[in-house]
Amino acid sequence: MRRALARGLAVASALHLVLPAPLAVAAPAPAAVAETLHEEAKAAYARRDLRSAAELWRAAWQQDPQWKYAYNAANALYEDGLGDLAWRYLAEAERRGVPTQFSGQVIELRAKISGMLLRDHGWIALEVAPEDAEVLRDGEPWPAPRGIWVGAGESVVEVRREGYVPQRLTIAHEVGRRRTHAVALEEVPAPARVEVTGGPVGALVRVGGDLVGALPLEAPIALPPGAHWVEVTHPGFAPLRERLEVGPGEARLLGVELVPAAPPPAPAGDLATPGWLTLGGGALVLVSGAGFLGWAEVIAGDAAALQDDPARLEALGWEGYRRAYARERERFEDRRLAGWVLVGVGAVAVAAGAALVLWSSEEPATEGAVLGAVPLEGGGAVFGATRF
Repeated sequence: MRRALARGLAVASALHLVLPAPLAVAAPAPAAVAETLHEEAKAAYARRDLRSAAELWRAAWQQDPQWKYAYNAANALYEDGLGDLAWRYLAEAERRGVPTQFSGQVIELRAKISGMLLRDHGWIALEVAPEDAEVLRDGEPWPAPRGIWVGAGESVVEVRREGYVPQRLTIAHEVGRRRTHAVALEEVPAPARVEVTGGPVGALVRVGGDLVGALPLEAPIALPPGAHWVEVTHPGFAPLRERLEVGPGEARLLGVELVPAAPPPAPAGDLATPGWLTLGGGALVLVSGAGFLGWAEVIAGDAAALQDDPARLEALGWEGYRRAYARERERFEDRRLAGWVLVGVGAVAVAAGAALVLWSSEEPATEGAVLGAVPLEGGGAVFGATRF
């Protein structure tokens, strides 16, 4: 048994050495597969099986992306009424490079597909500068070349690039029309640099109301081009507020030296002016009161003279005399009362004014209160002043 097994193994080994190894079957090349699919697609197109022809040419394109496969797929899709896909494959054919002798056919097919799509689509295209800017359409990347067929509605487009001011625009879709939009980004202007120096140390620096630091500042302030209000404040010093206009990339130096705030004037010095005014007004009121008293005496004389005129008494009669005398008496009382009131007010005002003048000149730092009066039209007013 063992001998038979050994003999069998020996024979098998000999056969292995003598017989050649089986040949590996080579896979066909993609180009050959694509060409086979191309022939099948032509046959399907000839029998007007457009959907199958388009699928076969699309499969050929995936195996070997030549322009003729994409062009034929676009043509079959167009004839099958699928304009969106037809346009896409025609663009792929053009991207691969169509030989010059076939350019007329490509132009003709493009016009046919465009006419089909314009029935219920619109075409929007976008040109951007700089060309390498990132473009998003409805939040999705929109790579170049940026042209697309769209239905009714609108597209929100964002264009951005580092170092440029981004733009955002809404493009309305106009069915039946082709529109090309252009977007040119503007470079972000270089900031200006403003160095603020000076004192006092610790003074607060604000730009546009925003606190940027305290003197001395560690670094210049970066500001966008334009006009800015710079304010520097410190307790005990008069604030500084200055309008500063800077250009892109400009370097400016702003020197600041705050001035100590002036001390408030002595309160006593403020009493001299009202004192003199009160004194003068009081004198005028006194004179006016004396005038009214004199007027009352004239009226009293007129009333007394009425009794010493027999002809007038006879003409007036007893009742007429009484009425005339009462009238003169009333006028006398009114003038005399007004005179004494004015004399009293004037005296008080003169005394108060004199006190204020003396107080302001002799005791400017003394604390206390002053009561005075100021003449007014038809009377007077009493006022008070207190110093702390």
